[in-house]
Amino acid sequence: MTRHGLRITLFAGAFFLVTSLTVGMTRFGGGLALVWFGSAIAAVMLIGLAREYWRRGLVAIMAVSALATSLFGFGPHMAAPLALVNTFEIWLIARLLLAIRPQRDWLDNVGGLAVLVAVGGLVGPGIAAVLGGLVATYGAPGGWQFHAASWWAAHGLGTLLGFPIAYLLATKTREDLGKRWSAWQGAELGAHLALTGLVTFAATAQDRFPILFLPVVPLLLAAFRCGREGANLGLLTIAGIVVATYGRESSPISGFDFTAAQKLLFIQFYLATLSLLAIPVSVALRQHRLVLIELEKRKALKQLIAEHSDDALLNLDGEGRIRYASPAAARLSGQDELVSEPLAVFFDPLDELLVHGALDQAAAAPGETVDMERAVVRGEDQLW
Repeated sequence: MTRHGLRITLFAGAFFLVTSLTVGMTRFGGGLALVWFGSAIAAVMLIGLAREYWRRGLVAIMAVSALATSLFGFGPHMAAPLALVNTFEIWLIARLLLAIRPQRDWLDNVGGLAVLVAVGGLVGPGIAAVLGGLVATYGAPGGWQFHAASWWAAHGLGTLLGFPIAYLLATKTREDLGKRWSAWQGAELGAHLALTGLVTFAATAQDRFPILFLPVVPLLLAAFRCGREGANLGLLTIAGIVVATYGRESSPISGFDFTAAQKLLFIQFYLATLSLLAIPVSVALRQHRLVLIELEKRKALKQLIAEHSDDALLNLDGEGRIRYASPAAARLSGQDELVSEPLAVFFDPLDELLVHGALDQAAAAPGETVDMERAVVRGEDQLW
C-alpha cells in the first residue's frame, strides 16, 4: 500500500469511528448529530494528500459516512444524500484553506488562525448547512431553519475544536516523533496535566461560582512549558472532565435554562475557545525555539569562518572598542589580547583622530561602508 493509500485508510477509519460515536450519542429528538468532528478529520486528510488522490479520499469518506448514517443515524434511506453533503463540506473546507493560505500557517499566526475560523467555523459549515438542513427535513421533525442552524453550529464548532488537534498530530515531523523526553520533562508534563485536571474538576463540580474560565490558566501554562504535547493533552484532559460532569445537577451550567442539546453546543463552544487559545501558544513557542536554534547555527558558522579566515575580522561596540577579534586580526595587530582595546591600536598614534573620524562617519550612516587606508609599520614590514 502506498503512503497516500495508507493515509486514506487510517483517516477513513478514524472518521467512521468518531462519527459513529457522535451520531449514535448526540442525536436528540431524532435530528442531526450535535457533535461533529468528522469534517475536521477528513479535511486534514485531504490537506496531506497529493491532489490526484483527493478523489479517492473523498470516495472513501463518502462511503464510511453513508455507513455510519445507515447504522447509527437516520438509516439507509438518508445515508447517500447526507454523505454527499458531508463530503462536499469537507472538500470545500480543505480547498478554501489551501487556496487562501497555501503556506499552511493556519496555526502559526493570527492571519492563518483567522482564515481557519472563517473557513472551518463559518463559511464551509454554513454553506453545507443550507443543503444539510433541507435533507434533514425529510428524515426528522422540525423546519429547515432549525436543522440548518443545528448543522452549522455542530459542524462549525466541531471543526474549530477538532482541526487543530488533528492537524498537529497528523503533521508531526520525524524530529517530533523521535523526540526523547527525559524523566524530568515527563514528570513536569504529568504535573501540568494533573494541575489542569484538578482545576477543571474544581470548576465543573460545583454550581455556586461561574469559574469555567479558570482551566485556561493551567492549560496555557502547560502549552507554554511543554509545547504541543502540553496543549493537546491538556485540552483532552479538560474535555474529558467537562463531558463527564456536564449532566450533573451541580455543574456550572446546570442553572442555565438549557436543553441537553444546547448544553452540548455550549460545551463545544467552550472547548473550541480553549483550543484556539492554547494551540497557537504552543505553536508560537515551537517556532521561537526553532528560530533560536537557527540563530545558534548561524552564529557558530560565522565564528568558524572568522577563526579560519586570513582576513582580519573585528566586531566593535558603540564606542569603537573591540568586542571580538579573529586570529588573523590578532596577528595583524601584533598583540595577544585585543578585546576592550580601541580600534586605534592597529594604527600609528598620529592616526588616532582619523580612526575616530571614520568610526563617527560609520555611526552616522548605518548600512554604508566606510573605507580608510593607512600605512603602519610592524617590525621591518610596512602594512596597509
